[in-house]
Amino acid sequence: MKKLLLSALALASFMQVSALDYSSESACLSNNYVQQWGKLKLVGNQLSSERGEPVQLRGWSTHGYQWSGRSCFDDKGDFEGMKKFGANIARIAMYITEGGSVNDEWVKNCMDWTAELGMYCLVDWHILNPGLPTQYEQYNPKGFFQRMVQYAKDKDYKHVLWEICNEPNEDTEGNIYRPYIWEDIRDYADEILPAIAEVDPDAVVIVGTPQWDQAVVFPMEYPLEDTYGLNVMYTFHYYACSHEVYLGGFQAAAGNIPLFVTEWGTTEHKGQQGMCKDESDLLMNACNGANLGNQIISWCNWSFSTEGGESKSLNSANNYNEGNLSNSGKYIVQQLRKGDVTSMPKASTPYKGEAQKITRSGVSILNPELYDEGGEGVAYHEFDAQWLWDQFNMCQASIGEGKMDKNFRSDDCVDVAYVDDDHTYCNIGYIVEGEWVKYTVDVEEPGYYEMVPLANAHKSENVIAISVDGQNAIRDLNDKENTKIGAIRLKINGTPQNDGGYNDWGETKFYSKYDGKKEEAANYGIYFPKAGKQVLSIAFMTECAGLSQIKFIPEDHAGVEEVEAEAVASIYPNPSVDGNFTVEAEGKADVVVYDLVGNTVYSTTVNGGEEVKANLKSGVYAVKVTTNGATNVSKLVVR
Repeated sequence: MKKLLLSALALASFMQVSALDYSSESACLSNNYVQQWGKLKLVGNQLSSERGEPVQLRGWSTHGYQWSGRSCFDDKGDFEGMKKFGANIARIAMYITEGGSVNDEWVKNCMDWTAELGMYCLVDWHILNPGLPTQYEQYNPKGFFQRMVQYAKDKDYKHVLWEICNEPNEDTEGNIYRPYIWEDIRDYADEILPAIAEVDPDAVVIVGTPQWDQAVVFPMEYPLEDTYGLNVMYTFHYYACSHEVYLGGFQAAAGNIPLFVTEWGTTEHKGQQGMCKDESDLLMNACNGANLGNQIISWCNWSFSTEGGESKSLNSANNYNEGNLSNSGKYIVQQLRKGDVTSMPKASTPYKGEAQKITRSGVSILNPELYDEGGEGVAYHEFDAQWLWDQFNMCQASIGEGKMDKNFRSDDCVDVAYVDDDHTYCNIGYIVEGEWVKYTVDVEEPGYYEMVPLANAHKSENVIAISVDGQNAIRDLNDKENTKIGAIRLKINGTPQNDGGYNDWGETKFYSKYDGKKEEAANYGIYFPKAGKQVLSIAFMTECAGLSQIKFIPEDHAGVEEVEAEAVASIYPNPSVDGNFTVEAEGKADVVVYDLVGNTVYSTTVNGGEEVKANLKSGVYAVKVTTNGATNVSKLVVR
């Protein structure tokens, strides 16, 4: 209840801050954003004002100063032009190479001009090629940031943020999951962050992510060891015509880490071809709160310049009339003039109105096909839908031997199919990076739960993030209070055969590659902070093996099936053809039958060897049998 109250107060505070007027050029020029918000900080994952109110910075990035004259950041008047259009931040892209250099005076001037205008300023150490941050040691980045942070401190500036490395990359396309680039960033951050903290321990510092700031999975799976007390955020870059594939991962990461879109464009990533409005809208919606963490995310568009093909915002330099805006520039000004517009994401609803139940007595099962209703971007994010339409003229991957009933959720594009020939289990398959799905669950009691998933042996990275009501829910059950990891891996089940393991299914577990423990010692589970209905989100941060049902076992019941299985010999026949079955047990047995969403459909007490005349309909059930104080849960198939 306390968290809900705090969220409501934060939203009310944001609406109060929104009193700033963005409706006209004169109104924008009169706004003093720094005076209104003060020195920014993080409240949880949310960038916030000095008083703790959520803040969204919106503006442009400069191009490199080496293109002076053709671009638009040579004097205070250029930044005034930005502000007139509605920008409250300017990103200062100081190219280290490509005709640029470490230019203290230009950066100092930009800090001064933005201070005079009441705008925020993001100082960007703009590396590109070579792409690893440690490859720039000869330019002394540590010394640069020490000098600039000291300059800002001496001036008593509250408006400067620091981006320590633009677009770390290995100059090849392909899979963005490249751990060695993140290792390089970590090493670099361990040099730069303490240097900044020594001068300004409260600074907001933005750390790049691998492969051109697109692999936001790494700060989740392998967080920085030490952020030195700083307000550390992470970067995501997006170009609308070419980067939609990464948007789902960004939406998911917002439920786990603080994010800042320090560069994005309305075009493809080279900036030359025409803008993509629909894909730009998707990013704007995500930044305005439509993400798994309801995070309000700040952004800077590329670029306030006459350079860069269609991604430019101005047709000619030194002309800040709306008639001089490019198509991209007009779109950005429309976004800026909306002001502090946030959109709480639409709420998903339980499938057929029935939340899946998580109980404290025995084992509960989350069935993957019973994901929430609400559609794309609300209840789930499915990225390969167009491929399915093109290949099969259908919206779901219910294809092949394990296909579902053609009418099962046929308006959705989630890849659902049966696992086995008996049609006992379902799974979500064809999982690509960034897909996510929501489930409304009804939790009997708050607490820690072990997770036992049913998965196949497909060799993928299998990195998964799990959140509850927009907060990271993953816990190391051996070290609950110190869990920093926000993404874990699905252990490969069995040994992949010639088919790649797609048909090799079995129970497995979650582990971390980076916690220093052996896989067999891993004990990762989930924390539900309250009882009652809440939204469980599962996000696939990389390509992933097919995922079937997940068992949730209360911590104090962990291992109950293995320890107590001997207390109940069996239930038979299984499968049952008439909906009845026999319990083989010693003495009296209490029997409870649950359907797939956890509803009790039958209960009775019988003597061992007595038939249970439940007359169940065709389907799959969980049967809990308690005898002599011991409990066992079994699956029952009725045909």
